[in-house]
This record gives sequence, C-alpha cells and structure tokens, in this order.
Amino acid sequence: MGVVEAFPIQPDRIVPMTRPSPGSISLLPLVVACIPMLTACGRSGGDGSGSAIPLYTDVVTLELAIEDHLSDGDLKLVRPVDIGVDARGNIYLADDHAVKVFRPDGTPLRQIGREGTGPGEFIRALSVHVGPTGCVAAIDDHWETNIYAPDGEFISRYRSRNEHHFRAYQQERGFTSSQLNEVVALRPDRLLIDLDAMNHMLPGPYFETSQLLYATPDTLLELCHYVDKEHVKTGEQQTGGAWFQGSLIWSLLDGERILFTETGADRVADGSRSRYRMIVLDLTTLSTDTLTVPWVPEPVPPAVKYVESVYIAMLDRSIEVHPVVREIMAETEYYPPLKAVRADRGIIFGFHFSPIDSVVRVLDDQEMEPHLTDIIDLSTGRLLARAEFPFLPDVIRDGKAYRLFRPADDYSAVHVYRIDRRLYQLRRGSD
Repeated sequence: MGVVEAFPIQPDRIVPMTRPSPGSISLLPLVVACIPMLTACGRSGGDGSGSAIPLYTDVVTLELAIEDHLSDGDLKLVRPVDIGVDARGNIYLADDHAVKVFRPDGTPLRQIGREGTGPGEFIRALSVHVGPTGCVAAIDDHWETNIYAPDGEFISRYRSRNEHHFRAYQQERGFTSSQLNEVVALRPDRLLIDLDAMNHMLPGPYFETSQLLYATPDTLLELCHYVDKEHVKTGEQQTGGAWFQGSLIWSLLDGERILFTETGADRVADGSRSRYRMIVLDLTTLSTDTLTVPWVPEPVPPAVKYVESVYIAMLDRSIEVHPVVREIMAETEYYPPLKAVRADRGIIFGFHFSPIDSVVRVLDDQEMEPHLTDIIDLSTGRLLARAEFPFLPDVIRDGKAYRLFRPADDYSAVHVYRIDRRLYQLRRGSD
C-alpha cells in the first residue's frame, strides 16, 4: 500500500497480486491514492471517535542486563549495533567483526563469524536478524549478507548487487544506487529484504524510494514500493533531510507473513476520525489484509521545532541547507502516526513518537524516553488499549522487550524486560 509514481494511482484500494512466472521478475506494487498531509487536527485522550481507550502504565519490568564491562574473552561487547532474538530466547548481537550470542540468562553461548573477507566473515557486522526457522542473517560492511544455520554454521553469502535478478530489478527501476537496511532469512534460500534505492536523475525533489523485496533462487518480488519524502534532492548528487515526513516500518509475523505501513502515505486525515492503515501480507499466497486504526495526530512541540531550526542553522554553517528542505520542515505540523511497529503473540505494538522526539533523538536515541503505544489485535485490527513504554524496544518476542543501550559516554548493554501480561490478555477479551 503506497504512493507509486511509476504506476497509475487507483482510488483507495489495493491492486490484487498475482504469482510471478518462474525465472522472471515480478514488480508488484501496492497502490493507493495520494493522501494529503495533515492540516489541522485536535488532540484527545481517546481514539478520535469519542470512546475512551484504556491507558496502561508501568508495563515493563527489568529482568536482565548484559553489560560490556561484565563480559570477557571473545564475547566481550565492543560496540554492538543491532540485536536479534531466537525462539529459545537466545540473544544475538551484531558487534564489531562478528555476531555474539548469549543465552536467555545472559551467559555467553557462541560467536558466529570473525574478522575477514572470506565465507561467513565480516569486515564489520551492521545488522542481525533471526528468522522464523532459526536462520540468522547478518549484513556486512559492504552490504553483503551472511546467512547461517540455527547452530551458527555458515550457509551462504547473498551478494545482492551481484545477483542477476537484483541487477535486473535495479536496471528496470532506473535506480542508480541502493542500500540494504535489513535482511531476514525466512528460510536459507528465502530472503526478505528492506531496501532504500536512489535515482538522482528523477525530476522533482524526491529521488529515493523504500521497498520490501522477497528473494528466492528464481525470482525477486517487489512487495511494496514507497516514495521516500524525507530524502529531498537538493542538487545532482546532493541531498537534504526533511524529517518527520514518514517512513516505511514493518514487522515479521508468524506463518511467513509480514505487517507494514508507510507512516507518511498510509494515513487519512479526517478530523476526529483520522486513521492510519497497516497491511498484512502473506508471503506464501501473496494475499493481503488491511487493518485500519484510529489516530489522534500529535503536534510537533514548539521546543522541538526550535531544536530543528537550530540544527538547520548549524548545518548552514557547514553546508547550505536547500530552501525546499527549509520550507518542508517549517510546514511540518505533526509527527507521523507511528515511529516503529512490533508484533508478538497476536498483538501489534505501534509506538508513537516520544513527546520530545527531534532529528537529534532520531539519530541518537539513547535516552529513556516515554513512547505512547497502540495495543492492537492483529486478527481484527481493533485498537484494544494504549500503553506507556519508557523506551522504544528493539525487539519484542514471547512477552519480553529487548533494548540495546548504547550511550555515548557509558558502557553498552542489553536490557531485557518482562511485558505486563495484561496487555496480551486484552486480546482474549476482544474475541
């Protein structure tokens, strides 16, 4: 569900998906009408319809902390940058030249990979994700991905830019460059790819797109494709950041399904009945469902607008901020509906921006900041309640929230919290 400039815009509907022919590339856009930016909406404590939505506080309890000054040997934490969790609760950290694995109780388990450029090795591990079958995918510094079996044995290396289907896809789309954000190994030969792609030759201010791809040995499917309005072209090879315009966020579900939304495009401003939409996509059948959730637009506070103006002024001293970026930022009134989305045990956790979120926080979100969170029933799309989380979890799995803490002036750590079971019990009460 997205705004796709290369295809005809259809009014408020999803284009039916069809299976690709073997060995071919199938570009499968999800197309909706262009949704206007918000102009004015009120703020209330309910869901915008006048009904009261319960608010839960004190919803997490710290259970475990893995800290770098307490670890030792090969598994000593250096500067972890990403975290994954498997079905047993083992914790995987992309850290330096390897993926370091800890048991659920925090004791060291094993290291996957090592420094080098050979099979299964890393120049620098940038991300890690544990798929539904236990396969581990970790992106290396050169935007290639190492795939490992659940026991840590190296399986293969996905060199996206050398893959025939990937190159053909980029050529057909006219992309001049691309960047991997996340790769998930659903199975050893079935990959879900979160990708940003650029085409500096496009007219107009928007040159970047966000998409999810599904790679098999024979095909490359484009699952969704959105124009990224946070990245503005200010020159032939120059860009600027028009923050808070929205972004593609997603979460893996059970049964090889995914949930995604583009927070700038998949929203409707309709006074007290404003809402945002999320798409549930089944990767085995390519069928989709749409969930619609009430939304009360949150204004960007004056203090944050001031921080942004100071930040832009600071940039002006080193590079000239393009008038288009300055104008878009000045006219930005509201945060997007969500900053992140996580799913666990039939519950969707939709995290709002914190009350003091600014680009500084987006780039360096190290502090404990409260995030109002939508608690949504995955099966019905019903907004069950809202909760106040004291931070934005990196992973939620099996009733636990995992946070990778990377302060600028202190030791790195992994914090594991137990989520209040009442939030999960709400779903039972909605049946």
